[in-house]
Amino acid sequence: MGTSGVPLDKNLIIKGIYDKKGIIEHAAKSIGCDTTSIYAWMRKDEDVEFAVKDARQKADQERIDKREVLKQKAYASAEANLDQFDGTMTIFLLKTLCGFTENTREQSIVLNLVDRPYNEGEEKLSTMSLNDQELADPA
Repeated sequence: MGTSGVPLDKNLIIKGIYDKKGIIEHAAKSIGCDTTSIYAWMRKDEDVEFAVKDARQKADQERIDKREVLKQKAYASAEANLDQFDGTMTIFLLKTLCGFTENTREQSIVLNLVDRPYNEGEEKLSTMSLNDQELADPA
């Protein structure tokens, strides 16, 4: 039953679920019913239950795909600007590559410092290891 007391059509519910990527609250609002109606349909009808799981899985994959595209664009941008030092870009790139956040604790990173851009066959690198203590207290 919908909010108005009118019976809900199973296909309408499934369409709403897919349209709203498996988010029950949004699907209910879009088809004009209460969330409890959709949960009741999920308990009694395996097609509706499957639609929720499938829509959520597809939405997760879509987010992963978009994140991968953004990551590739970021790497391309970084490569294009290798000969220019951009401190902000470096910070964000390190955070992404190392999985470092402000809430991360006991994480170590290794930075390879170079005097000039990398050329094949050259091995002139300086390595500096930073741990949480050094990151938090530079003194």
